[in-house]
Amino acid sequence: MNWAKLIQNLIDQGLTQVQIAKKCGTGQSYISGLLKGDRKSPNWALGETLRRLHSEVCCCEHEAAPIERRRCDRRRESDRRQS
Repeated sequence: MNWAKLIQNLIDQGLTQVQIAKKCGTGQSYISGLLKGDRKSPNWALGETLRRLHSEVCCCEHEAAPIERRRCDRRRESDRRQS
């Protein structure tokens, strides 16, 4: 997983590093370290939280893991049926 790219996508969608950190239960400096590549990868729980946040905010506008793409596809299909 390219954590820097994932975080940059969240920033491109209008979130700040502080907002991302709060939503993930960590500090801004940790998010900054992932973004700059100083930290290579988060622990499992933080990684899952970042992926989930990215899925909610960016919904498949990235190179998501196949399971994330399927979740987004199902969510979009469900939204279309409700319209």
